[in-house]
Amino acid sequence: MNYFQNVQSLSALKAQYRQLVLANHPDKGGDTKVMQLINDQFGKLFKAFQSGTCTNHSTANGYENDFNEARTASEYTRHVYEEYGWTGSNYFTCERSKIIAILRTWLKKTYPQFTFTVNKNGYSSINIHIMTMDFCPWKDGNIRMSYKTTKMKDQELTERAQDVVNNVRNYMNSFNYDHSDIMTDYFNRNFYDSIEFGNNRTPFKVETVRSRRMSGEKPKEFKWQDGPAHKSVKNVLTGLTFGRSDWERNKDAMVLGRYEVDPIGKSENGYVFYPNYYSQPTIIKKKIQKLQEIGILCERSYNNIRFIGYTEELEKSLAAEDRQKEEAFNQWQQNQQSGESKPEKKEKEFVNITGLEIQIIAYSEKAIAVIGDTKPIAGKLQEIGGRFNSHLSCGPGWIFSKKREKTVRDLLSA
Repeated sequence: MNYFQNVQSLSALKAQYRQLVLANHPDKGGDTKVMQLINDQFGKLFKAFQSGTCTNHSTANGYENDFNEARTASEYTRHVYEEYGWTGSNYFTCERSKIIAILRTWLKKTYPQFTFTVNKNGYSSINIHIMTMDFCPWKDGNIRMSYKTTKMKDQELTERAQDVVNNVRNYMNSFNYDHSDIMTDYFNRNFYDSIEFGNNRTPFKVETVRSRRMSGEKPKEFKWQDGPAHKSVKNVLTGLTFGRSDWERNKDAMVLGRYEVDPIGKSENGYVFYPNYYSQPTIIKKKIQKLQEIGILCERSYNNIRFIGYTEELEKSLAAEDRQKEEAFNQWQQNQQSGESKPEKKEKEFVNITGLEIQIIAYSEKAIAVIGDTKPIAGKLQEIGGRFNSHLSCGPGWIFSKKREKTVRDLLSA
């Protein structure tokens, strides 16, 4: 029987192997002979794919970075067993801070194209928040700003997203133990685990990794620097904003507060407004004074700050800056449609420096890449501001700002 189906890469092989191990390992109730057959087939396929294949970013699931140090199939097998705690548990301490540090390092190495936050909650929980991915993880194509994963709800995720969540959950729980007995109300765990998309303050986003944005895989975005009026308003609000209150005493009034992601998903736009409550009159007075100094008229209303309006001078300044932004956006759109902002394509340029084969590439509109036999001069490239990136679309190399092109050429021609 062939246990591995439609395997096209080493990362897919690792993903299927982990699923088969969880289902068939004797320590999980499986059959020893079946596990031996799976290991034999894995060993042959591992050797065949060991030369490596190019990672397809549209299907990458994290397994392409899973224990790349393994030179043989048996080394990878041993690593998986140890990770799941069958020949040497990862559980070593009740100090969650140490486990969190290990999880952060592992997530950064395993999923460099995603971003995570890891924190502890209360005295017995560890939460992993998936903040960005380079694809939509839900089957229906709709982005959820906040979403807590469970074994039942995971069915709403795409197969690729389920692979990621399962891999993260399994590694996370390799540091856990559970001696609980729900029938007797006895609960004894190292920690309670939670994996969520987004958090209460920051929604989940689909975002392309920076190295791929620079290569042109993501459409360019309109950028605008706020004028002095908008900057002064943002500075005095310090992350807060005025929104409509539902509290009875200030019902339908515009008060100072903040919008946070709706944890239960009942709001129409995915956010809930929470008024900012002040416990001391002196604090409210100081805040109102700062707001009024720049032209925001407001007053105290119970324990909140109620918005009245803008001064005529501030309102005119804000309106003028809004018009400038709108005009700049319209011009940017026209440039995009006419193709004026597209950089001219340049051929790769070959440079020979003391026998080294090096190429200079116009990587993007604002950056150049230096690839090839750069190892002997790596220190010099770093000294002049280069950053090495192994995930460039043109292959591993050094990224420089376009402004440093002359410096780079002077170095290579020396």
